[in-house]
Order: sequence, then structure tokens, then C-alpha cells
Amino acid sequence: MATKRRVECVLHLSPKARKAISKDFPGVAKALSERFSLPENASAVKEFEQATQVAEALKGVVHSSEADCEYFPCVMTGVNLEDDAAFYGALGIGQKELATVGGDEQRKLSTYYGPTEGEENVPTVQLMTGLDDEEFEGLDEYLEPDEQKALGKAARLLEKTGTVIGGVLCADDEVSKLIFTVARGKSGAWVGVCTCRLES
Repeated sequence: MATKRRVECVLHLSPKARKAISKDFPGVAKALSERFSLPENASAVKEFEQATQVAEALKGVVHSSEADCEYFPCVMTGVNLEDDAAFYGALGIGQKELATVGGDEQRKLSTYYGPTEGEENVPTVQLMTGLDDEEFEGLDEYLEPDEQKALGKAARLLEKTGTVIGGVLCADDEVSKLIFTVARGKSGAWVGVCTCRLES
């Protein structure tokens, strides 16, 4: 059951991204409109230029599923993603709330830490691709060398920015997900990229 929202998480996406998601991933578009505050002018936040640099590093790379999707620059503000209670609460999602996507039951929202000093967390490239541990070990089967190089460059940009967090938000249509990978900048804004996945 959804929790009551006390604060809002603001998701800054370009008009191009919102149009593409609405066209190809309507379930994700609906989830975004229900869970986030979506300002019209994403570029008004100064951090959006930094997010665009990360997305530019991934130009030509797509997240492959039943429908391919490019990586879009995004900025999240209004809530600290490191505070699970605050982030889940802002999206109106219970921390143990489940959803079904592609016939499999999973967490409605899952978040993971990227690499931090002294901690063995999830590699940033793995967060961006959404691959599980076994798939990531066989990365060459899923990604061409130039794609791996681009993802590595984007990962380094995020890791230089600050703490990296990746997440997966399941839409209510039971076939689509939003995958986001962001890093906390000095201003407190979370800067990075997002993409979509389709699993029928």
C-alpha cells in the first residue's frame, strides 16, 4: 500500500525525454507523473548541464530490452536519496511494497549504492545497465566494447561528482521500469541519467 507523501521529489527531465518516454513507455510516463513533481523547464536548474554531460558520454548507447531506450539526463531535487524513509515517502511507496513486472514479483522501488571508499557496493556501470550480478560478470555478451567504454566514461563522471545511487522504479502497467543512476553534487541535487526497460 502506498504511503502518504510528506515532501515531493522533483525530477528534472528535458521535454525530449518526456516526449520519448510518453511515446514508447507510457506506463513509466504515468508513474513519473504520479510519483514525482515534473517541472516544465528542466534546464532551469544549474545542475542539468552536468547531467547532460553524463548523457553525452552515452550518446549512441541504448538500454536494450523489448524496446530500446536511450539514456536521458536527469536531476533529482527536494529529497535526499540516501534517506530511504524520506525518498520512499516522497514517492508515496512503502519500503517493502511489491510490484509485478514481466510476471515476476519484485520491489516496487529498489535503490543501490554505487562504489564508495572501503565498501563493496554495486559498480556504477552495473547500475546504469540494470544487469544482475551474473549478467554483469558476462558483460561482453551484452555490450559491445565501444558501449562499455562509453558507460565507463559516464560512470567516472558520476563517481567524481559524489555518492552514486542507482534505482529501479516499477510502473503499474506490469511491463515497464525506470532505471536511474545519479550522484549527489555539492548543492545536494542528484545528477545523472535515466532510461526505461520493457519486460512483457
